[in-house]
Amino acid sequence: MWGAKGLLRDGLAWRVGDGNSIRTWKDPWVMQEGKPLMLTMPMGADENMLVRELFLDGGREWDPAKVCSLVGEDIRAKILATPLPFSRQGDGVFWWQAKAGLYSVRSGYWLAKGGEGSELAGMPEDEVWKMVWRTRGPPKLLHFLWNAVKGNLAVKSRLVQRHIINEASCQICGHHVETIWHALVECDAAAAIWEHSELKSNLTDAP
Repeated sequence: MWGAKGLLRDGLAWRVGDGNSIRTWKDPWVMQEGKPLMLTMPMGADENMLVRELFLDGGREWDPAKVCSLVGEDIRAKILATPLPFSRQGDGVFWWQAKAGLYSVRSGYWLAKGGEGSELAGMPEDEVWKMVWRTRGPPKLLHFLWNAVKGNLAVKSRLVQRHIINEASCQICGHHVETIWHALVECDAAAAIWEHSELKSNLTDAP
């Protein structure tokens, strides 16, 4: 697995686009009964094989022969039934616990449910960095993401725990405790930004 089992259990999985970012045997991208399934790598297979290598030339159809040679019948059917985009687009991630494909803070976690980070906070830093650096963006953004998944942002809930301030309500909405998750996703102001972001589909769409 790709070293982020906590994140996987919390609701993050891959949606296939061009297959250039998804590792066939190490990333969660095949769905079974609404949940991501980690594939078992057969002996002799390339452990770093990308999903794009399961496509026919052109990247718009699966290669049935290639798929059949690597996985069993039940998994084969799931892969071949996974739709590929008609136009070329990158791979994305989605929250597989989201009901009806719509994002809800209660449907799945990336950082924590109203708390300080997630199981990622206890991961070795090199594993967190591996995951974060697979995200394309400027160094400052990647550093921010690293601090977010490690639970190291100075949100008010953390400042209260450290006895620096006495009140943890969100300064923007005033309705909820300001946790990392609330500040980045749940707060009305943050939600409005996600709503108009090109990344919205990566967070909300699910097969």
